[in-house]
Amino acid sequence: MASHFLNSFLPTEEGWLIGEGLADPRWRIRRWDGEFVDRGAEDDYLGHAQKFMARQLLMVLWTWLAMVALFAVLDYAALGWSSSFAVLLLVRLAGAVCFLALAAAVRRRPMIAARGRAISILLALSVAAYLLVIAMRPQISLWVYGMTPLLLFMLFSFVPNRLRYSLALAITLAVCMLPMVGWIHGWAAREQGILALLLAWPIALGYYTMRRVQRLQRMQFALRETLRRQAAIDPLTGLYNRREFHHRAAQEVARARREGSNLSMLMFDLDHFKRINDRYGHAAGDAVLQAVADLARSVFRYCDVVCRVGGEEFIVLLPASNLDAAARAAERFLQRLRASDIVFGGQRLPVRATLGAATLGTRSLDGLMRLADSALYAGKQAGRDRAMLVDADGAVRPLPEGGPGDQVMAA
Repeated sequence: MASHFLNSFLPTEEGWLIGEGLADPRWRIRRWDGEFVDRGAEDDYLGHAQKFMARQLLMVLWTWLAMVALFAVLDYAALGWSSSFAVLLLVRLAGAVCFLALAAAVRRRPMIAARGRAISILLALSVAAYLLVIAMRPQISLWVYGMTPLLLFMLFSFVPNRLRYSLALAITLAVCMLPMVGWIHGWAAREQGILALLLAWPIALGYYTMRRVQRLQRMQFALRETLRRQAAIDPLTGLYNRREFHHRAAQEVARARREGSNLSMLMFDLDHFKRINDRYGHAAGDAVLQAVADLARSVFRYCDVVCRVGGEEFIVLLPASNLDAAARAAERFLQRLRASDIVFGGQRLPVRATLGAATLGTRSLDGLMRLADSALYAGKQAGRDRAMLVDADGAVRPLPEGGPGDQVMAA
């Protein structure tokens, strides 16, 4: 199954996109840097990858610190206690302080590693220090030039960063080295050209490798999010399904307990839905369900959790809402549904619903669902097309406009 989805990634003019029914412009990937075109999608990916990138960056920083200590010893062995050694030592100590400060910041906020700006600034300072070493110790310059292609490739393959930053740093290092080498050794155009080729191939190879890795990582993330959404979303209506309802309901109950806030539930069925299927066909029934789902999304708040849990059965979780607020929401929904004009095949389909509303209080989630279901059942018994509320004492009563009489029925 996973291979089927991976094979469904299709090229577009801007990048790569999931295809075969899973196409979503949100997952377009730019070709040149392997990042999502959509800023929100890229931020979601970075949030997902931040802990892994932080661990990798910390490993890089500790390795870098060890190398700084090693090269400081080598500088002393070559230069002794001299002004040149003192300058290089100060530069290396400043770099070590920056490495330690960044490591501490990344431990507190892993997203710093994912964003890439901090490590890029530190790398830019390191490039300047690297060029300073070449200028102050020209006798080891040939050895340094041999190490430079490896360092360029490591910028792409070893240091966790965004491709655009790594590419800019690598090109900057290569461009700055060429005139410096010519100035130190007096190399002619031929030698400069050979050095340019030696510096170009690790940049090209590193860029290609990093771009491919970044693109594959984002394709896997898009696949994961697509599969997660498919597992949580009802494909017909686009609402949360029963599985996701239980997951989110448990979260909302825990939040209400933790914050001491209200939580209410609306449970509703479409009245005589089977008649619509029998008379107009299942395609009409599907159109009705989709229209009701769209209506629910427009009526209820953004923070409310609207779910389709059965054929024509729906549940709405209302965070931070008491029973009065739930009653107003139920009334709003019924009024909008009665006024809606659902047309299929040129015929207007009369759609009505019966709702039951209850509030959490000290009950469990199962207890809340039982109360809302009992209110829904009472509404059906009372004639449908109405909303029934469960009071704190467990008594069921209708909305004033839900039907004749305000008598109280024991739940």
